[in-house]
Amino acid sequence: MRREELRRLPGVIAFPVTPFKPDLSLDIAGLHRNFQQLVQNPIAAIVAAGGMGEMYGQDHAC
Repeated sequence: MRREELRRLPGVIAFPVTPFKPDLSLDIAGLHRNFQQLVQNPIAAIVAAGGMGEMYGQDHAC
């Protein structure tokens, strides 16, 4: 998507927190709950696994 297109999006771009379980595996149910909360608001897009630094806590196997 080009910058001009991003400026025309009706709402904000959301960066949800990606939850992890105590064993550091992805908490899919928690992520689903986060998305459920986000879509109740006027958002234009959701950027998953990248807005809160999650990439630094994962290895190539994730």
